[in-house]
Amino acid sequence: MQGAYINVEKGSVSNFTLESAEGYPYASGVAACMTSMDNQPMYVEQGGWYNDNATSKTALQRGFYAAPVQPSSPSVRLVGVSGSTEGPGAAFASMACSPDGQLYLFGGLSISGHTPEFNKNLNMTIHMPMWEPQALLFGAKLGGSSSAPSISRATKLAAGVKGAAAPGARSGHVLTYLRAGTVSQLGLQSDALLLYGGSDVNTTSLGDVLLNETDAAKVLNASEWDTTAWLYDIAADRWRKLVPVGDLPPGLMYHSIAVEDKQVSRSWSTRSRSET
Repeated sequence: MQGAYINVEKGSVSNFTLESAEGYPYASGVAACMTSMDNQPMYVEQGGWYNDNATSKTALQRGFYAAPVQPSSPSVRLVGVSGSTEGPGAAFASMACSPDGQLYLFGGLSISGHTPEFNKNLNMTIHMPMWEPQALLFGAKLGGSSSAPSISRATKLAAGVKGAAAPGARSGHVLTYLRAGTVSQLGLQSDALLLYGGSDVNTTSLGDVLLNETDAAKVLNASEWDTTAWLYDIAADRWRKLVPVGDLPPGLMYHSIAVEDKQVSRSWSTRSRSET
């Protein structure tokens, strides 16, 4: 696995090899973000799906993995995070990190079961996963040290008020961490999370699994992609739906988002452009 560390202040790029941890499943569709520990950048990932050779079925990765990113080193090692590491276990979820190691995960696709289907081309029965989009917000605290990271807290969030407004189940969305000053104009006094896009289509990406025609059509149809933006007030533990001013942003899936000062930029590859 390859990676690159980009130092914006110095305008430099350092390439490195990410060596896998023992027992690492090489999952696809993982959720990942960057935080810091011991005064150095820290890469963290969780979730994703992989083929379990023991059962011949698709499985979900529930553990956390982390690696200290050292710009001066051509190689870093991914390690399993110890402690209460049981995460939501979903594919194509999204994760946001605070600078002090607080981790937040939302949504993604879980597996509710498997359906046996005979594949004529392979002349064998394949256990097809039944995907189910999730609307769970999960928080965890990264502790320990950069060489031996641990999870000291793992809880479900925004689960208090029944019937309260909240984003629906989805995958392929983005979640990013906002400092309090970034959203002060919205009346929030604490840090927050910004959620945008995704879809409630119950399938993974076209290139990774076999889809029926209905699912494939929904993935390719942009009208099925979510166009709502949500803010999660971390201190109040509640969601708030944002009402856009002007033209409604397009629905997006498998896109990226970046925040600088009070400006939010979204980009995606299918249309090769970005908007703010």
